[in-house]
Amino acid sequence: METQEIFRVFDACQPSVAQVREYLERISGVSPFDLIFAKGGIETITNQIKHNQGELIGIVMDKTVFYARGLCKSDRNNILSSNDVFAFGRTLHPKALPMNRKTLAILRKNIDAYKKTADMLQVFGYNILPLQTHYPLFEKDDNVAYVSYFDINGIGIGNSKIPYFLCHDNIFFCSSL
Repeated sequence: METQEIFRVFDACQPSVAQVREYLERISGVSPFDLIFAKGGIETITNQIKHNQGELIGIVMDKTVFYARGLCKSDRNNILSSNDVFAFGRTLHPKALPMNRKTLAILRKNIDAYKKTADMLQVFGYNILPLQTHYPLFEKDDNVAYVSYFDINGIGIGNSKIPYFLCHDNIFFCSSL
């Protein structure tokens, strides 16, 4: 599409200056956070998002890595206890642990920037775990079958068996830098 055609469409939409600025920020590829990518066995940390940077490993917020991959619905048949959850984390990275109260607070503090980063990553073909209504928190690996889950503000909502929780939401993993 030629520039004049694009401008005609844009003019017809009558976007506000704020909407144009938000769109430009989204496609600019400059993330509010550092991102970790792995390509050919080499990890790079950058806030510049480009196509074909390799596998997205995670987002760095407040010296904490939030991994792009977590436990999801397709994993629930292999996860029966907290031991299984912690073991899965070690497959992501030797220091990766499921979210706890401290990492939930970091996510809560950065929620708007996380959403912005997720949108930007999607534009460039990368995916991270979406924000959700409930977050299971694991304070220690004590081989239990149940998990307590909380809202983004850290308020307890309830508890359920881990495989049942995975039918509805994901389990996020984090590690310190």
